[in-house]
Amino acid sequence: MGKRIGMVGTRFTALHSSVWREQVAQIIASLPDDAVLVVNSAPGVDQEAASLAKARGLTVETLFPEVDYTGSHRYFVHRNAALVESADEIYAVWDGNSPGTRHAITLAKHRGVPVHVSNVLQKDWQRFS
Repeated sequence: MGKRIGMVGTRFTALHSSVWREQVAQIIASLPDDAVLVVNSAPGVDQEAASLAKARGLTVETLFPEVDYTGSHRYFVHRNAALVESADEIYAVWDGNSPGTRHAITLAKHRGVPVHVSNVLQKDWQRFS
């Protein structure tokens, strides 16, 4: 098994620009063939990354697969900590606003885990185009 790559990100929806999906696809395509992708099961980046990684034949480890993400943000601190602790490296696909993704980025930096941040929706028109 290769490096454990954590992927976090904003819970983008169909209302957002597709820029985030393109970025997730590029990241997954760039991973080594023996990488293990570690994600939570939140909608948006987590689920998209897991789907693309599985289609590519990568091993995917989903933390907290039974968590219901509809409307509840109260467990993000625990989920982010578990993901950061489980990964050798983190990729964050962010809209520049999401507090959960900001928390994961900050936590990774604080713990010395290399983190690559893609702020994919830097312009307001991209948020809802």
